[in-house]
Amino acid sequence: MNKWINIKDKLPNDNQECLVAVECAPPYGYELATYDYIKKEFISWGTINRNVTHWMRLPKPPKNKSCDECKNELVACVCMNEDENELS
Repeated sequence: MNKWINIKDKLPNDNQECLVAVECAPPYGYELATYDYIKKEFISWGTINRNVTHWMRLPKPPKNKSCDECKNELVACVCMNEDENELS
């Protein structure tokens, strides 16, 4: 299980996507962000976020064992069921 990491203790790798805790009112908000190691900034929705206090690694996406075409573990797999023409 992933745990919150204080940015004073450790920062994410360059261009690493992560969940961030942002100081706001009420006490915290949560956002998906990417860390820019060179600029030392968290960027979410194209905006620099200067109020990040903690971050967390994203979990691995779920795998669909019935899909032979999707081998990329970094992207969640959504496959078409050919028999029913429905997403599985």
